[in-house]
Amino acid sequence: MTDKTKHRFHIGDLVQFVHNHLNVTNIRTGLVMNYSDKKSRFKVRTETRDFWVDGDKLKLLSKAQNKLKKSAIKS
Repeated sequence: MTDKTKHRFHIGDLVQFVHNHLNVTNIRTGLVMNYSDKKSRFKVRTETRDFWVDGDKLKLLSKAQNKLKKSAIKS
């Protein structure tokens, strides 16, 4: 993902989605970790595991405020 691409969600955003498995519906909350351009899906890390979720199924709870600077990572 390049900085020039525009997506509805960005890495670090807090999102919520509905996960259905075996007729059990759970509302899950997690952080956006990655984006797939091929399928327009977002990788969301929850407390238990990672999920690939379609962008239209995600609800934004909180935007990521600041990105880490390279100088902060080195120290």
